[in-house]
Order: sequence, then structure tokens, then C-alpha cells
Amino acid sequence: MATFKAIILRVDRALLTLNLALGGTVLFAILCIAALGVLFRFALHAALPWAEEANMYLFVWLTCLGASVAFRQRSHPQVDALVVFGPSWIASISSWLSPLALMALSLIFLIYGGRLVEFIGEETGSAIPLSMAYPYASIPYAGACMVIHAVALVVEGTPATSSAAVDAREIA
Repeated sequence: MATFKAIILRVDRALLTLNLALGGTVLFAILCIAALGVLFRFALHAALPWAEEANMYLFVWLTCLGASVAFRQRSHPQVDALVVFGPSWIASISSWLSPLALMALSLIFLIYGGRLVEFIGEETGSAIPLSMAYPYASIPYAGACMVIHAVALVVEGTPATSSAAVDAREIA
């Protein structure tokens, strides 16, 4: 069991590092393309027809990568009033139930996102002759990442309380 836990946590950490690096790279690409778009449109008076569409595709990837990272770091919005002000057994149940419920949602992203990629595979963009499967592939990718992160959270036994919950307990 210890080796399984170590493997899951190692894969989880590598995936988090990869997604952070990809997210930073995608964000840098968005900034560069946006700057080029502005430069070409207003300084050179020759708009780039592909810049807006490329940024849209990259933004979809950035959103999905960010969702995966936020999931693992437990920084997504959450309602934790019951965990903060309720009995301790609710926090205990929530620490297991929350990742499992989010894993179910992640499986929906993975399964139906994969179906969407299959369905839309023949479509191409209007300015960039690229299959729409590439931007939409971010949905099942993020779903798969979040499933792995949920398994790691359960294996790790990370409590469901956020930093806001800790602050609220100190106030109360």
C-alpha cells in the first residue's frame, strides 16, 4: 500500500508540475499573440486574421489547465460553512466525500469531453485550418488530470478544510 501511495503521489506531483509549466507557457503565448495582434493592427495597419482565434483556443486550454491545478491545490471556490461551524465528524466525512464527488464530476468531463472531441473532430476553425478537436481536447485532458488529483487527495487524506475555514474557526 505504501508503494501505491508513493506512486500515486509522485504521478500527481509530476502532473501538477507539468500543468503549471504548460499553463505558464500558454499564458506567455497568449500575451505574445495579443501583443502581436495589437502591433500589427494599430502600428502596421495589417491585422492578423488568426490572432484572435489562436488566443481563443489557447484560453480554452489555459482555463482547463487552471481548473486542474486549482482542483489539486484545493483553491477552487467551495462552500464550507458546515465544515467550519458544524461538528468535527462533518469535516471528516467531507474530507473523503468532497474529492469523491469531484472525481465523479471529473469523470463526466473525461467521458463527455472525449465524446465531444470525437464529434467535433471534422470541424475546423475559420481563420486557422486546425481541427476543433485540439482546443476541445483540453476538456477530457483536464478531466483525466482531476481524476488523478482526486485519487491523490483521497490517498493523501488531505482534509477538506480550506485556509478560509481555518481563519473562520479562529474568529469563531
